[in-house]
Amino acid sequence: MAKPAYDPSSPSPACEVCTAPYLAWQIEKNCVLWRCPRCGHIERDIALSTANARSLEYGGDPQADAFRRRLTQRRILAATQGRRGRLLDVGCGDGSLARQLASDFTSVVGIDRHAASVVEGNVVLEDATFESFEAAAHSFDAITAIHVLEHVNDLAATLEHCHSLLVDGGVFYAITPNASSASLRVFREHWWMLEDPTHRRFLSEDSALNVLESAGFDSVTVTGLITDSLMCPAASAARSMKGELAPQGVLASRAARYAALVSTPAVAALRAVRPQWRDSIEIVARKSPQ
Repeated sequence: MAKPAYDPSSPSPACEVCTAPYLAWQIEKNCVLWRCPRCGHIERDIALSTANARSLEYGGDPQADAFRRRLTQRRILAATQGRRGRLLDVGCGDGSLARQLASDFTSVVGIDRHAASVVEGNVVLEDATFESFEAAAHSFDAITAIHVLEHVNDLAATLEHCHSLLVDGGVFYAITPNASSASLRVFREHWWMLEDPTHRRFLSEDSALNVLESAGFDSVTVTGLITDSLMCPAASAARSMKGELAPQGVLASRAARYAALVSTPAVAALRAVRPQWRDSIEIVARKSPQ
């Protein structure tokens, strides 16, 4: 089947965050992203930007993911000081992070459409989408969404739902790919964040602030992370040198995985002095008392 081509005569959709008309950003001959000239938000139509995406959703490295979870746990605890009651982990995957947080919170609920529904002590994992998840308003002291916002169908509705589930003063914590990353400009269609076919959008600092505030959150801070997605530059470089990739993506290659792991100290050092190379952003927001 022929690959759908971008038609420059067709009308541009409106930005899902600020409603400004998107501009078509042709990063390669057959790879077009929708980019907002006002807030920097990027939306992806997979038909226009297949970007040699893998066929499976997960394409990471278990060793690197375990290290990243430990760092993420520390960041969540720093962001939720004084709010250690009930926590909801949206898009919990296999529940590894939810289990790590069990000793830090009174109870932890993890939801994911791939999760096995289990109860383990004060941890409850549910096989559910966020749209189908049922909980009373003001149920949680904290909500986490780690590399989730780039996947959801309706960004605004998801954040509004999160806001309604938080108690007054509750904390929303998220990590998501950075639309302003220099890696995207350098590696273009080979940027590792485009390898996942379910990545629908990339938030910029401005679009993250805008959409969180529109959902009702206050005290929103957005920060580029040095030590998240440390393997992204090397994985992007490996993608640019390979032809057809395995269903698991570039990190299925032992050589690519090794190169990505050994490059992490240099990547962290670069990001410390060049924030534009940070491939992920951290979002911390609070629900003010009514």
